[in-house]
Amino acid sequence: MAQTTSKPALGFIGSLLLFIWGIYRLSTITYDSYVWLIPLLFTAAGAIGIVSNTIYYRRAKRSKAFEAPPK
Repeated sequence: MAQTTSKPALGFIGSLLLFIWGIYRLSTITYDSYVWLIPLLFTAAGAIGIVSNTIYYRRAKRSKAFEAPPK
């Protein structure tokens, strides 16, 4: 059962790093070329990953709380 909580946690950390990297690159570039598209995609993908992994983690945690204890 540890896999149901560790996979979303690792995914959350990866998405958070992707989001932070995208925000950092967006804040340090000039907008005179198309170079800003890649950091924008990183930021969007990281934000989607953060939300989805948080929802998945909470559902897994809630369903684990309602399981019967092993005999």
